Amino acid sequence: MNSKITFAEIIRNAPNIEILKICHNNWISKQTTWLEDLYKFKEGKNFRELLIYLNNIEFDIETLEKFVKTKSINQVFIRIRYENKEKQKAYHQFVDKMSKVFTENSRPDDGTYFSFNQNSCPEIPHINLEFWAIKDFKYFTLDMNKNDGPPLRKRQKRNK
Repeated sequence: MNSKITFAEIIRNAPNIEILKICHNNWISKQTTWLEDLYKFKEGKNFRELLIYLNNIEFDIETLEKFVKTKSINQVFIRIRYENKEKQKAYHQFVDKMSKVFTENSRPDDGTYFSFNQNSCPEIPHINLEFWAIKDFKYFTLDMNKNDGPPLRKRQKRNK
């Protein structure tokens, strides 16, 4: 694939996109700002599913969190796949970084991959990092109701 179109152009021309699947890892890996472009040009809060194959292990986790919170439906399903066996160590280091922002979940007891998806817990976002070369899958969720600060107190009206 030798396309002259950029990822930013796709999103800019289809700002209300709900499902995006890109299975060509060389093309998206050359688009180093793919996540920032998705966050910048996506309009509305209706994004439902993303599947991409990457050669580059790392991306901006905070931008992913902002995208999930502001541009996606609550039960968004994001799958990011890797295949380069030489990058296994970098993959595990990145998983550790992801678990600081997202909640890491364990693999289902039955050992299957597909049983943990958007249908298993339909009310929360799911992010899967999938290292297909070694069948190493990491599952993350994001609590959309989580408040990072202390609970707010309601003001009571004073009777005068």
